[in-house]
Amino acid sequence: MSKKDNMIPLNQPELLKVLASLYANKDEVLVWQTESENRRVMRYGTIDSVNATQKTLTVVSHQEEFTLIEEIPVYVYAVVGDRVSVLKTTLLRSEGKKVVLGIPEQMMIRDTRKDERVHVLGQGVPLMFSPSRKEEFAPEHEFLRAEVVDLSPRGLAFKGAASSAYGLQKGDRIWMRLGSDATVTVGEVRHVAKNKLDGYGEFLQIGVSFRL
Repeated sequence: MSKKDNMIPLNQPELLKVLASLYANKDEVLVWQTESENRRVMRYGTIDSVNATQKTLTVVSHQEEFTLIEEIPVYVYAVVGDRVSVLKTTLLRSEGKKVVLGIPEQMMIRDTRKDERVHVLGQGVPLMFSPSRKEEFAPEHEFLRAEVVDLSPRGLAFKGAASSAYGLQKGDRIWMRLGSDATVTVGEVRHVAKNKLDGYGEFLQIGVSFRL
């Protein structure tokens, strides 16, 4: 990683301490895999075990079963203080809601305020979202369709009609289905602001952070 990526490397002994802490505290982690431009698999879960000898860690999903592909890198994100730890690894074995991942030689620590965002507006990345403020997800939640403006491992922004913010306010909980993935992801509204871009006119941009 280059310096501009604001990444700080941790060697394996240090990253093992981070993983052990996440395991002991039962902290929630996000497992992420980009299968294609329009399909990303995201599952929230906790670390079930860390094996320093075999260099493996096991993550159990709190949502649906994992649908990861062996040939594609897998990322594990977790909050560590005021930063996010980013572990790039590989899938060793998948067992329904449980996956066994390899422990690499390094883990990267990223300043959460400087996550790189990829602009995808105009590429047709769909988002289904529910502005319900209920604490728990329910099947009867009504989902609306929107288009993603930009995306990062920590969150996304989507385009709404200039005349309506769907009643969303900063701090609101929001339920999302991103791309072709049917998994429901929970997020928190970070901002609602007007934007104007050539070819799109004026619209409301709703920024959302994924909740860990």
